[in-house]
Amino acid sequence: MRTSQNVIEQALLLVITACLPPGCKPVFVMDRGYARASLLTALRTVNVPFVIRGRAQTIVRVGDRRLTLGCLRRRAGQARRYADVAYQDHAREQVDVVVFHDRTFKEPWFLLVPAGSATPLPTEDVVALYRDRMHIELTFRDWKTHLGVRGLRLEVDAAPRLGRLLLALSLAYILAILLGAGPLAADVRAYAEVLRSTPRHGTRRRLGALSIGILALSLGRFVARARDELDRILAAFADGVPAWAITS
Repeated sequence: MRTSQNVIEQALLLVITACLPPGCKPVFVMDRGYARASLLTALRTVNVPFVIRGRAQTIVRVGDRRLTLGCLRRRAGQARRYADVAYQDHAREQVDVVVFHDRTFKEPWFLLVPAGSATPLPTEDVVALYRDRMHIELTFRDWKTHLGVRGLRLEVDAAPRLGRLLLALSLAYILAILLGAGPLAADVRAYAEVLRSTPRHGTRRRLGALSIGILALSLGRFVARARDELDRILAAFADGVPAWAITS
């Protein structure tokens, strides 16, 4: 495994699959860095579904046509599915390709899913799953940029200390997100946010819920209200209210 990054990644995915309870099957949702025919073949072999974004320049065969993913016909705002596509010019791994171009996105998505999976993975679900991955990617960015995880190095008892640190950061992250999505958010945005001149990804906002929560805690005019709101959030948790219901 140490000789190849690809082998390490593939082995990790198989270990995750093997660790799940009987009857529980994952759907791996991955970006363009994982769009390798060898990985698609490995996942197909163990019957694990996937949604992987392909690269526009990759050669595929649709019926008797040889073209790149980027040349697949599409209509903005509508998902289109191509069945039984031979992925990559030499490997020709069979997949379905879901093409979707959101009107507010610069580039279309070419989403690779197992061949013949239209019933377990409908086209609308494929697009929704990849949207969720984009939100998770933003969370990774938040952890690196705002919470200081980027470049973190622990030399003593690394595993338990890292586990405690990540648990503490997770709790802080959840509280900041809820604070930035609650009733205080509108006032913080009105005071601190400069809107984009043109929409990006369907919105003119620049600041996410995390940034708004951090601003509420750091700007003097909002500190007292932010503390009251945190008390309310913590009290709701103590009463067993789930996170998704606290700001709704």
